[in-house]
Amino acid sequence: MPALTADALVQHLEQLTQTGGADNRLVVASRDYYMIFHGKRGAPELVGEAVNNFYLPRAAELSPGRLGQLAARGYRERPNRNNLYRSLKVQGGAELRAFADEVLELFARAYGVEAGEAAEFELQLGEPEPLRNPELIRLMRLLSEKRDWD
Repeated sequence: MPALTADALVQHLEQLTQTGGADNRLVVASRDYYMIFHGKRGAPELVGEAVNNFYLPRAAELSPGRLGQLAARGYRERPNRNNLYRSLKVQGGAELRAFADEVLELFARAYGVEAGEAAEFELQLGEPEPLRNPELIRLMRLLSEKRDWD
């Protein structure tokens, strides 16, 4: 299992805005804790989602002080959601590296997971060209095949 490091985070976070499509996700998990990052190819904005007590087992719940670590870095509740969220724009490699360092600090201070501990990185890339109208696409393909045969 890979280790929770800034280099690993940067490598995976870069893919959220450089590959895939409109619904890219990165899940970073260690022990009972996880964070999810959402991104879109070609867009500089990332959305960070931090697990909250709603999804944690009783023994792993966050104390008010640990929840305060998330709030101090801008993670807030959203209506009809159980985790905490934060949006940010990342303009370049230095900003992405700083954000990765902040995520490592959050894992350590809020979740008690130190840098270098075992972690899972699950990258889910969306479709580069999502089908908005599958029936129209199917008919266009059929028409182009007929045109090519005439």
